[in-house]
Amino acid sequence: MMTTIINSKKLISAKFFLTAAAVLFLGIMLLIDSEASGVSVSHSLDICGKTLIPSLFPFMFLSAFITNSGILQRDFTLPDKITYKIFGLPGRSAAVFLMSIIGGYPIGAMMTEKLYSSKALTVNQANRMMLFCINPSPAFAINAIGFSMFSSRKTGVIIFVSTVLSNIILALFSRCLDDKKRVSVNIHQDISPGTAITRAADTATWGIIKICAYVILFSVLLSLITSLTQSTGINDFLYGVTEVTLGCERLSRLNNLPLISGIVAWGGLAVHFQVFSSIKETCTDLRLFFTSRILSGALSVIICDLLLKRFPVDISAVNQSSTVTLAANEASFPVSVALLITCFLFLLGDYTINNRIRNINHKHNSVETKEKV
Repeated sequence: MMTTIINSKKLISAKFFLTAAAVLFLGIMLLIDSEASGVSVSHSLDICGKTLIPSLFPFMFLSAFITNSGILQRDFTLPDKITYKIFGLPGRSAAVFLMSIIGGYPIGAMMTEKLYSSKALTVNQANRMMLFCINPSPAFAINAIGFSMFSSRKTGVIIFVSTVLSNIILALFSRCLDDKKRVSVNIHQDISPGTAITRAADTATWGIIKICAYVILFSVLLSLITSLTQSTGINDFLYGVTEVTLGCERLSRLNNLPLISGIVAWGGLAVHFQVFSSIKETCTDLRLFFTSRILSGALSVIICDLLLKRFPVDISAVNQSSTVTLAANEASFPVSVALLITCFLFLLGDYTINNRIRNINHKHNSVETKEKV
């Protein structure tokens, strides 16, 4: 017993010193190479303002509204029969997978967490869905990668189809983990459309802020770490494993589409950090989650290679100096700011209303207490 306590204290001390050393190292690197980190932050904000917010926020809002409205908490007999037979999952899982495809990486995980918390999914079902509901959006794969990097939307379509098919294959294989437990819910939630909109705006706003924060954080970390190495191969590997947008942008010069497809299916550590809170809430095994991401990446490489043999594309003459932006108008950034301001007003209004309701209830309870006395 005493040995266990001593070993635990040593482990805590080691973690503390390692953390302190890492913080000190990053602090020194920020002071030495502050210009590079500033450029990274500027570039990341540009990606967030022109790409991530316009492409992700509307779908994050829509997915949050759907889950908050209670639509997916109801039973759907026909879809349940089909999805249980093919995937061993309830019909509502198909809607989550579809939204993860349309909206992009964090949306499927967020919707899965919400359904699990409302008891519309068993823990086994939620765990399995976390393995394959991590998909790129068409806007990201087709426009940001295919068009912006390779001047070919056909290339983006092949990459997008490869990643989606790889996750469908994972969904089929996940049946091996099915514990056969089923949940039947038909919850009537008395939620007004206004309340559902407010809650959706709240969820989407904090979600997009968290996503942008991780993109900026990992961009700065990558700029500091890669500045210490002279190996292009090591730096390419770090970018590819860590941040999907920057990794694909850096590796696009290799013209290796199967590799790009594998990186997109893997998602990058920045995306994984975005869904860690959902993973924790659904009690998903991290080892199983990372294994699924690696398998998805490997399957996507194979599928992309097969598709390119059937539908070849010519990307040899593409100018690789272009930066990643969506094929949208120049008003994307102002629109994103306007959306965030609108959401802030929603949150402020929701806080004011809830505060007034609490005050009214408090006064009412005080009056009842005095009457009883």
